[in-house]
Amino acid sequence: MRGQIRRIPVQGNLPLTRLLREATTILTQAGCDTPRLDAELLLAEVLGCERGWLLAHPEAQVEEAQTERFCSLVERRAKREPLPYILGRAEFYGLTFKVDRRVLIPRPETELLVEKALEWISNRDAASSAPARDFTIADVGTGSGAIAVTLAVLLSKGAGTARAISPLIYALDSSSEALSVAQENARLHGVEGHIAFLQSHLLGALPEPVDLIVANLPYVPSRKLGSLMPEVAWEPQEALDGGPDGLEKIRALLHQAPSRLAEGGAILLEIGPGQAEKVKSLALESFPGAQVKAFRDYRGIERVMCIFWDKIPPSYVDHD
Repeated sequence: MRGQIRRIPVQGNLPLTRLLREATTILTQAGCDTPRLDAELLLAEVLGCERGWLLAHPEAQVEEAQTERFCSLVERRAKREPLPYILGRAEFYGLTFKVDRRVLIPRPETELLVEKALEWISNRDAASSAPARDFTIADVGTGSGAIAVTLAVLLSKGAGTARAISPLIYALDSSSEALSVAQENARLHGVEGHIAFLQSHLLGALPEPVDLIVANLPYVPSRKLGSLMPEVAWEPQEALDGGPDGLEKIRALLHQAPSRLAEGGAILLEIGPGQAEKVKSLALESFPGAQVKAFRDYRGIERVMCIFWDKIPPSYVDHD
């Protein structure tokens, strides 16, 4: 946004509709993608109500102190601070996660990684001739813990699998600050007993080979960081910067992985647009003869690369 951010004049109680109208104008001028929705969510936060309540009570008056706080939040959003950081939370796979500037904000695209992990575990569990067993998983670059916590919640409830599974998930991250946030989220959802948090450079601190490695590592080429949306500048750059070709961390992970993946295991990687063929080549260098398949996200972009140190489960279907 150019120029000074206009503030809503505050004098006594103000109509809810006026506040939303003025905030929407300010956020539109700031270049926010969803100005009206952002304004509604911020006002709902201030009033301690659901967004639907605002829509059902357009005649409501907002007290002066609440208006002051709302104006402060609108100003932060107008500076393109991400809405989840302002609210202190983000939704992922139907769950709510605490987020702040210590961690990357979970993206909807990453839900495909969770979906494919659940599908692989379900297939592996059903195909096993051994007595029922649980699974070990490594979530590399866990950040907010969104992937690890979601998998722990869903597997322990039997959601997406034929039975309830008690997984042991290693949540690894090089940032101690990110791990603190992830631990808070594990406690929030009551799954801290399923997750071991380890400060680690990729798989370095992993104490044993695991059945499944999942990773949403930085994959944005360094030269492209400056062209991303202004909101991205607020997020930890080390969680975004994938080096010259965007594959620096993925390449290093695949180099480490053969000694840390149990026989018959799998690796699921989130990747960026146009990276599928190169990642497949890197995967086959580390796992000659492995089965490798890319899956598309809801926008049709090849988003998750699956590396099977075995045959591809027959139920794995692409999102075409």
